[in-house]
Amino acid sequence: SGGICIKDFNTGLINRIFNESGSENCPSFNQLGNKVTFLGNQSGNWEIYSVQLNGVSPERLTNTPDTEFYPYHGRFTNKIVFTKNHDIHTMEDNGSNVQNITESPGIIETHPCISPDGTKIIFQKTTTQEEGNLYIMNIDGTNQFRLTNSQYKDNAPDWR
Repeated sequence: SGGICIKDFNTGLINRIFNESGSENCPSFNQLGNKVTFLGNQSGNWEIYSVQLNGVSPERLTNTPDTEFYPYHGRFTNKIVFTKNHDIHTMEDNGSNVQNITESPGIIETHPCISPDGTKIIFQKTTTQEEGNLYIMNIDGTNQFRLTNSQYKDNAPDWR
């Protein structure tokens, strides 16, 4: 069965901290390491959730008819970055202040990841002219810069 689990590497014990009906994926720790942000489809639609490491206070951060994907919680920021309707969005870690920072009709932007210092986002961009290259932009969506120029799809970037 699904769920969000945490493993204690000292003891080897695995603790399931979220286990409701539906599926969960794309877990990401918040900057303090005391919460996990993840994607869940408990409502029949993929939404972004957050739960404390002890399993207390699960919280649904998004509630839209659209499907959200690839949430990523910045390490030293209160921002979460995610994909919705093929655009990159940001929001505060309590679900407020949702902003579409790319608004790119006809372009697919996915797999966003916030830089360790919280100032940049790396993501995958697919257009009619290119198949899945990686780009970097400022946290507010400005100054996009293509990082790769590959004939293959570059996917799931991470700063670590």
